[in-house]
Amino acid sequence: MFTTLATAVVRRPGRVIAGWLLAIAALTAATFAVYGPGGPRPADSQADILPARYESAQAAAIAARMFPEPPGSWSRWR
Repeated sequence: MFTTLATAVVRRPGRVIAGWLLAIAALTAATFAVYGPGGPRPADSQADILPARYESAQAAAIAARMFPEPPGSWSRWR
C-alpha cells in the first residue's frame, strides 16, 4: 500500500502539490462559510463555553459579579 502511494507521489509530484493546494482551498472556504471572514471567535474564558450547572462556570459568574472589570481598563483577552 505504501509502495504504491510512494510511487504515485514520486511520479506525479505536480498532482500531489495541486491536490494539497486544493485541499487547503477547500478547508479555507469551509471555514469562511461556517465562521465568516473573521474566523472563529474565541471565548473570553473556558467557563463561557461550559453549561451553567458546572461548578467552574458558577464560580466564574460569581467572580465576575464580585470583581467587575473597572471602566476604561484594558484586558488582553478581549
